[in-house]
Amino acid sequence: MHPASILTIFALTGYVSAGCYGAGRPFGDSRPEARRKAQELCDNEGWSGLYNRRGQDGSSKGSCVNSIYGGRFNFWIVNEDDTQSYLSPERCKQYLNEQIDCNNGGWNVYQNPTFNVGVDPNLGAC
Repeated sequence: MHPASILTIFALTGYVSAGCYGAGRPFGDSRPEARRKAQELCDNEGWSGLYNRRGQDGSSKGSCVNSIYGGRFNFWIVNEDDTQSYLSPERCKQYLNEQIDCNNGGWNVYQNPTFNVGVDPNLGAC
C-alpha cells in the first residue's frame, strides 16, 4: 500500500489496518513464546508509558528476540503523532497480541493516539 493511500484511509476512517502478513515464517509452536515476550516488553521493559512525538528520540521501541524454536521475532511500536503520547500496559499488550494472532505476524496503525505496531516472526537469529 502506498503511503498516500494510508494517509487517505487515516483521514477517512481514523484507523488503518494493514493486517496480517500473507506470507513469511509462521509462528507455529512459538506463538505462546511470542505472547510471553509481548507481556514482558509491556510490563517490565518500558514499552508502555510515554512516547516522544514522531521523529524524536524516544518515539519508538523495537526489539529482536531469538526464539527457542529457532528463528526470531521482531517487535516494534512507533508513536506517529506530533505530540507526546501515552500507551497503557493493557493497550501495549493488546496491540502486540493482535499481531501475534496473525499466522505470519502483521502490523497495524491505531488511532487516538496514533501508534504503528508490528510483530514479525522470521528465520535466522537476531
